[in-house]
Amino acid sequence: MDLNFALVGTWMMISKLFLSLFIDKETANNPAKITFVKFLDDFFKKIRQVAQYSIHAQPGLGQREPDDITSDLVHNLEAAALGKSVYNLNAFIAPWLSFVRALLPYNSNLILGLGSRMVDFADNTIGKITNLFWNFRRISKGLIPYDGGVTTEQLTEKQMEVRELISYYWHKHILSPIGMVKQLVSKNQKYVFEENNRRLLLMKLTKNNNLIQGNALSNYWNNIQAFITGKYTCPHETGSNKKEIGTDEPENQKWYVRLKLLSQALSLPAGFFGAILNGSSIGVDLLGNIFANHNLRNFSSKMTDYANGLMSLVYITGEVPANINEYIKKRNKGVDQAEARQNLYVAGIGALGMVNRMKILPVIKQLFNTIGLKKLLDKYERTLENFFLLFFSANRLVLHADERKVQALKSSARDLQSAYKHTIFRKIFSLPFRVIFRDPDVTYRHENIGFKNNAAKIRTS
Repeated sequence: MDLNFALVGTWMMISKLFLSLFIDKETANNPAKITFVKFLDDFFKKIRQVAQYSIHAQPGLGQREPDDITSDLVHNLEAAALGKSVYNLNAFIAPWLSFVRALLPYNSNLILGLGSRMVDFADNTIGKITNLFWNFRRISKGLIPYDGGVTTEQLTEKQMEVRELISYYWHKHILSPIGMVKQLVSKNQKYVFEENNRRLLLMKLTKNNNLIQGNALSNYWNNIQAFITGKYTCPHETGSNKKEIGTDEPENQKWYVRLKLLSQALSLPAGFFGAILNGSSIGVDLLGNIFANHNLRNFSSKMTDYANGLMSLVYITGEVPANINEYIKKRNKGVDQAEARQNLYVAGIGALGMVNRMKILPVIKQLFNTIGLKKLLDKYERTLENFFLLFFSANRLVLHADERKVQALKSSARDLQSAYKHTIFRKIFSLPFRVIFRDPDVTYRHENIGFKNNAAKIRTS
């Protein structure tokens, strides 16, 4: 089912690439102007989101290389909890907003257009909350020590410490202010009870917070040192002896391991500032839509663009090289060259998508202007902006196709026959629409998302 979702998401983004040729810049930048092609462009993106976040709805299932989705439940419970909301928003609400936006296009009239602007705000907010999900995951990712590719009890303990640290700040700076607002708006005693419990939890977490925070920052600094020196201290070994990076993962290229460390080091500042920018942009966008102020709306979009640019630095040093590394691994194992090159194509798509998003960052913008790249990227921006999401869909497509090949080698003929019934076009095409209409065979119950023992409840259709 994950493979089929990835296939749908990839084709939706390829379709958007094609549609971008028929949407001029003026139409694309004018929220009040809705054409049939522009509606399709937006709807295809929504279907892609349904497919992609249906894959991410169960982060504990199977191995998820090159990206690290499995680590959600280990070290970032708050991001996993936020992921539940992201799944529900993208799977069950966002697709319908495409139709509502077509019926109620953006209206600048201060009073009469308020409803249409709130629809626009809701649509934008879903995208920003989705970005926050990745921001929070990357914050905790940056605080975990490099483990040489070996998961041990000692590493798990450090991950749990990071989870506790993130939980402290999540409750203090996110849930407590929201709880106070709920108490002001509603006099329901339930919110008072929740806030009292939260205060008790914060008191408990505060006792070890300074020590945990110091350990986490030490882990972060050690990762930077490992990137610079090429040597690291194993979290699962006693003493201060340092090992050369990549020693415990010989199949991976040394340059990739080093870039992976760079990506991890960039994760903390990119996730932190990205979260601030995305969170702030929601508030600015709300004011901009309430008062029909285009300057505020544009400023909100610019904040989101900066956040995306920062995260692109993480991806271009992490997920993009991971596909090149995967190509080399396949080539060394004697995998068919045409099959191995798929990872190179995915890496190329990712590089285009990330570079296009990075062009807004001050230093990189100046560099790109100097070499003349910025002008070229701006010229094809509406096409290139699709490569970012296409990368993650195509990445999943190759990943799950590889997983299926491995499973096919050890599956019975009966299992294969059952599985291949779902590879027909009708089954694949209908999959995201079955999610939208909450077919229990292909959707995940909100309260069960993220738990491995519920995998059996989801049938492979």
